[in-house]
Amino acid sequence: MKVFQVFEHQIIRIGQIQNGVLFEYKHFQWFAQRNGSKYFSLVHEGIQFKQYVGAIQVEDLTIEILPKVDQKTEDYSLWRNFLLDMLQYCQLIKLNTFNRVHLSLKENTSLLDLYYQLFLQEVGNLVKKGLYQTYQSEYQNSSTLKGKIAFHQHLSKNYIHRERFYSIYQGRSFDNPFNQIIYQALLHLFNIGLTPQLQDQLKRLLVYFPEVNTTISPLNRLVFNRMNSHYCEAVNMAQIILSHNGLFLAAGNMPFLGVLFDMNKLFEEYIYRQLRQVMLNVQRQQATPFWNRRTIRPDIILELEGQKIIIDTKWKILNKVNPPMADVQQAYIYSQYFDAQQTVLLYPNVYDIMNGISIPFQPDKTGKIYFCTVAFAEVVQYRKLNKNLGHQLLKMLQTSIKHEISTNE
Repeated sequence: MKVFQVFEHQIIRIGQIQNGVLFEYKHFQWFAQRNGSKYFSLVHEGIQFKQYVGAIQVEDLTIEILPKVDQKTEDYSLWRNFLLDMLQYCQLIKLNTFNRVHLSLKENTSLLDLYYQLFLQEVGNLVKKGLYQTYQSEYQNSSTLKGKIAFHQHLSKNYIHRERFYSIYQGRSFDNPFNQIIYQALLHLFNIGLTPQLQDQLKRLLVYFPEVNTTISPLNRLVFNRMNSHYCEAVNMAQIILSHNGLFLAAGNMPFLGVLFDMNKLFEEYIYRQLRQVMLNVQRQQATPFWNRRTIRPDIILELEGQKIIIDTKWKILNKVNPPMADVQQAYIYSQYFDAQQTVLLYPNVYDIMNGISIPFQPDKTGKIYFCTVAFAEVVQYRKLNKNLGHQLLKMLQTSIKHEISTNE
């Protein structure tokens, strides 16, 4: 499989060559037939990708879209590993040393193939352990009584055959939403041109995996418990393949499959997990009714030194401490609506910018003052994902609170 690598928001044009791989007119034509996607936009003889990262497959070409938070380094392998680190840290994939070595040794192994490999391995582990079964009501009309008699059906069906019993009982079944979602993902992959090794692995799994109902929506929210918690990894990966986080589209003889992640969501998840490592009172805010069936939802709400603080993560590149007015207005609405003394607009640090000071909004009619801080997160440290960012953010928040207190005095 040919692999073409680009960065988010980058443009590739017809005739562009990378390591001997050509972006051809047929590839552009495929995208042109799907104009208006939230994942990309059309430009003159080319495609411009948006904030989604991951990999997509068009015929014989796999395009990897990588994040990039450095204006100096164009090293695709660095940013590919950075993406893998972030996906693993946010628990969207489970990588071990073997997977990393396998990916690094085989340059033609795409992120898409790696994702499929991890998914098939996870499903294979479920099959070995034994697939999850649930109890379901089943009906039986026979000469032996099993369970309890369903009197209405028994009287209507066995009026002549008095020797039979129409009964209802609880039977164990593989046909539950967990297996249904995984089975749908396996069938989707079966229709796509996988590598011969993955295709063989998939065929073996389909032999052992029971046929279940495939009409369930992959967006259904499932409730995990101690009986099915080992399904969490495989179900999440299957949902990404099937849902809006992934793509499954086809037109004519040009199949396309992709696994794409919104960097805004990844950045938010990463920041949330980092803060949870160093603080206790950190939570996600549920969508709250705002106006005319519309809702608002700040990314992260926390309490520190008796103050409520909102963290609004923004996967945007700023070259100075001057956020867009729309971001500042959103911060003001959050502070007012949720009565948060401090709102932090948090961006990735690309240009080595120092954090801004805590600046107050104009007092409201009650005279209460709310503050906003523009901060920058060092997501890359020593050419890897920064896993010490939580401590750095904690110090920044403590400094902002001190500055707020001195301003009020």
